[in-house]
Amino acid sequence: MIKSLTCSLCLFSFSFMAQTGAIVWQKSFGGSATDHANTIIATSDGGYLVAGNSASSNGDVTGHHGGTDFWVVKTDASGNFQWQKTYGGSGNDDAYSVIQTSDGGYIIGGNTTSTDGDVTGQHGNSDIWIVKTDGAGTLQWQRALGGNGIETIGSVELATSGGYIVLGTTQTVNNGDVTGNHTIADYWVAKLGDAGTLKWQLAYGGNLTESGRCIKATTDGGYVMGGISFSNNINVPGNHGSADFWILKTDSTGGVQWKKCIGGTGYESLASISQTSDKGFIMTGYSQSKDSIITDNHGVQDYYVVKTDSLGAIQWQKSLGGTNDDEAAFGEQTPDGGFIISGYTYSVNDDVSGNHGDMDLWLVKLNASGSIQWQQTYGTTGSDAGTCAHATVGGGFIVSGWTNSSAVVPNQGLDDFWVIKLDGSVNVEELAKSLVVTIYPNPATDMITIRQDNPVANQPYALHNMAGEMITNGMLQEQNTAVSLSGLAPGVYFLRIGSSAQKVYKIVKLH
Repeated sequence: MIKSLTCSLCLFSFSFMAQTGAIVWQKSFGGSATDHANTIIATSDGGYLVAGNSASSNGDVTGHHGGTDFWVVKTDASGNFQWQKTYGGSGNDDAYSVIQTSDGGYIIGGNTTSTDGDVTGQHGNSDIWIVKTDGAGTLQWQRALGGNGIETIGSVELATSGGYIVLGTTQTVNNGDVTGNHTIADYWVAKLGDAGTLKWQLAYGGNLTESGRCIKATTDGGYVMGGISFSNNINVPGNHGSADFWILKTDSTGGVQWKKCIGGTGYESLASISQTSDKGFIMTGYSQSKDSIITDNHGVQDYYVVKTDSLGAIQWQKSLGGTNDDEAAFGEQTPDGGFIISGYTYSVNDDVSGNHGDMDLWLVKLNASGSIQWQQTYGTTGSDAGTCAHATVGGGFIVSGWTNSSAVVPNQGLDDFWVIKLDGSVNVEELAKSLVVTIYPNPATDMITIRQDNPVANQPYALHNMAGEMITNGMLQEQNTAVSLSGLAPGVYFLRIGSSAQKVYKIVKLH
C-alpha cells in the first residue's frame, strides 16, 4: 500500500461541458533516482507548478543537497519545462503541499530531517518545513515547525485572516513549538504570519494516534480539517473501530465547532477534504470496511468518497474499486457540480476497466450524487500512481503523479514526476458572448459592484479564492450587483460569471 499520496490545492474550470479523459499531452521530469510528484497547481501565468521530492542529482534535477529534497518544477501551459528548484539539506526533505501567494510567489510545505543546507531551526527528528519563494523559485524565507518528536505535514493553506495555516501530525509532548499533545500522536495546527512567525498552535486528539492530512479555509472564515483517528475519547467521539476518517470544523482561531468520525470496523484513511458549493464537504481516501455506514467493499480496499452537509451529516458515501487495492489520493468538486477523484488501482474488475498491469493511475469522474460518469486508467505494466487531478481553465483536467515506465513517457530512471493534461470539450454559448460587465472598484477593499452594460437575465456569479474554493455566489441583478469582500484576506480572487459558458475576472483585495 502507498501511504503518502497527497495533494493540497484546488483548481477550477471556468468552462467545460463534458470530459472523456483522453490525453492531450503528458510529460515526465526527473533523474536516475526516485522522483515523486505529490501535488500540482495552476499558476497565475497559465502554467503549472509541480512539487514533490527527488533523490536524483542528474537529468532534470540540479542543486541536489543529499537524501531527498523538496523538488519543484515550473512548466508553461503546454507542460514545457521552464525551471526547477531543489530545497533541503543532507537529510530527507519531502514536499507535499504548495500554494501560490498574492505576490506571485509560492508557499511549499513538507517534512525535513535536515539540519543544514537551506534548513535552519530544526527541532530534532522530523519537523514540518515551510518554504516561501518568489515567482522564480528563489527562497525568501523558511520555517521549521515542531519539537523533539516526529512532526509530519498534511497541508498548508492561505489563512482566512492573512498568513498561513498548517495542519500536520505531532508526536512531541510540550517541547519546542508544540504544547497540548494528548499522548501518542495528535492533529497539530499552526498559524503562521506572512513572514513565517508562529502566531498560535493547537493539538487535537485522544489517547491513541491521530494523523492530520488536509486543512481548508471555509466560507465562514474558519477551517475544516481531516485525517485519521484511532481514538475514542477526549476530543474524539464515536470511533467505529480501528482507524476512521476524523473531521474537525473550527472557527478562525481553531475553536472546535463540531467533529465527526466516519467509517466502519476496518481501516479508513482520509487523504483530502474541501468545501463544496452548497457549503457542505467532500472527502476522499480509502476504506477496508463493509459495515456500519459503509455499504459496499469490492475487495482489499476501495476509493472511499463521502459527501456531507455543512454540519458533517452524511448525504451520500461511495466505495469505488475492484477486488485488489484501490487508494484515492485526492478529490474535489468540479464546476458542473460533480467530483473528480485521483489515486491508484491494482484492480482489473468491477468499477475498474482498462488496467495496464500492476499499479495504474486511476481517475474517476462522479456526478453530483456520487454516481460514476466515467473512469480511466493510465499507465503500463509498471507502477504508475496519481496524486492530484484538477479541472482546468477552458475544460479538461491536469493530473500529477509518478511513473517508472518508459513506455508511458521517457523515463530517466526509477520513478519520475508525471504530468498529464486531459481533454475537455467546451460548448460556448452566444449568451456568454453577449454578456458584458464592468467591475468596480478593482482593486477593492470591502465591496465590488458588478454592472451589466447590456443586462442578460438569469446570470449566476461565484467568487473563488486562489485555491479554487467558492467564497460566495448568487445571481446578477438586472443592472448593478454588490458583492461583499468583508472578512476576506488580502490577495487575489477570481469572479466567475455565467453558466455553462463563463467569463472570469481577477479581483484584487487590498486590505
